[in-house]
Amino acid sequence: IESVTQRYYDYIAWNGVSYEPFTSPSVRLALSLAIDRGEVLAGLAIAPYAQPAAGPYPPIFRMLVDATLEPDPFLPDSARALLAAAGWSDSDGDGVLDRDGQPFEFTLLTQAGNERRTSAAQVVQAQLAAVGIDMQVQALDFGALLDIMFATREFDAVLLGWQVGLEPDYVVGLFWPSDHTFNITGYASEAVDVAIDRAMSAASSSEAAAEWKAVARAIADDHPYAFLWYFSELVGVNNRVQDTRINTYGVYQNLHRWRVGR
Repeated sequence: IESVTQRYYDYIAWNGVSYEPFTSPSVRLALSLAIDRGEVLAGLAIAPYAQPAAGPYPPIFRMLVDATLEPDPFLPDSARALLAAAGWSDSDGDGVLDRDGQPFEFTLLTQAGNERRTSAAQVVQAQLAAVGIDMQVQALDFGALLDIMFATREFDAVLLGWQVGLEPDYVVGLFWPSDHTFNITGYASEAVDVAIDRAMSAASSSEAAAEWKAVARAIADDHPYAFLWYFSELVGVNNRVQDTRINTYGVYQNLHRWRVGR
C-alpha cells in the first residue's frame, strides 16, 4: 500500500444562490462550528489517513498556507449563538430553528456509492440537528450530481471533494473567482478576485505565493465551504509491479518506468 499524500479534501459547499440563509458568512460559520470533524473521522476509522481541514490547501503546500490558519473547532454553543444573532429561533418548539415563519431546512446532496461521503453526511446530519437545523441527505449517481452542480446549479448544499493541484491556479484560481464556471456556490469576494488576478500576473513565484496565501486565508474566513478534512489516497500496488513512484505528486508520474516482474 502506498499513498498520494494530502492531495484531496472533502467539503460541504453552501449554495447561497439556491438557499438564501447561506448568503450570510456568520450563518456559514455557525454551520461549520456545529460539525465535529474529529468525531466523523473517528467514526469512519480514517483518522490515520486524514486530518481536519482549514482551507483550500493542505499544510504540505507551505508556500500557500498561512501557518496561523487552523480548522474550525467544534463549538455547538457558539454555533447556536451565531444563529440566534442572525434571527433564527425555535419559535414553535418543534426542535427546528425558524425565521419569519420559515424553518431552517435544506437538502445536502452527496455521491452515491462513496461510503466515506454518505456516512459522513449522516453524521453531519445528526450534528446539525443538535443545533436546530433540519438537513436531509440525498445521494445521487456521480454523473447526475456533477450535472446538478455545474449545469443546473439547483441544489442547496453538496458534500463532495476536490483534488488539490500542485499549481494554485488549478484549484484556488479555478473555483473561487466570482464569475468562474466552477464557482458552484455563487460566492463573490472582490478582495479574493483582486488577489487572484495579482497572483496570476505576478512577476515571480514568491510574489505570487504571497497573493495565493491571502486568497486561501480570505476564502477560509468567509466559509463558502465547510472545509472538512484533507486525506490521502491509498493505492494498492501488486508486488509484481516494480519501479513505481507514488507520493504527493500522484500515482502515474513515472508510469513509463513501471515494469512487471516475475
